[in-house]
Amino acid sequence: MYSVFEQAEKDERRVRRMYILLGIALVFFVMAMVELFIILRSPAIGSASGTVLQDRIEDCLNGGKSAANEISATVTSVTSSKVGAVKGYVYAIDQLTLVCYDGKKDNRPEDLDAVIDLLYGDIKEFDSVIQQNKSTLGVKAKLSEHLALLEDLLIRYDLVSY
Repeated sequence: MYSVFEQAEKDERRVRRMYILLGIALVFFVMAMVELFIILRSPAIGSASGTVLQDRIEDCLNGGKSAANEISATVTSVTSSKVGAVKGYVYAIDQLTLVCYDGKKDNRPEDLDAVIDLLYGDIKEFDSVIQQNKSTLGVKAKLSEHLALLEDLLIRYDLVSY
């Protein structure tokens, strides 16, 4: 009988410790969110974060162009991974440009939206070509053309620092 009470006390202590640890974790999480909010709203940091965003968009654009240029004319085992890399870079550019325009797609210029949609269409077409084991030359040319158009738009809207 005595051991049942001891076990109940141990369980009660474990539950208390768990609640204390969860409380501490919650306090740290809230403090981190407040600090992040303060940092992102600070004008001095805002310009620095804008530069960081520009650099990141530029890196993604260069990575996407590089991966697109490495795609061969015929379907190989590497083609799918290169198309996947381009898709990842396009998605990153899509999300980073949304951040530049307050996270709202409606705030982003329509021509920039249209080019990103064209790139997603090219990637879908690439997936179809890969499945059918056809030549990738036509799709690769369109993808490269749309990436160049995206680069021009990013420069026009000062989203890259070339």
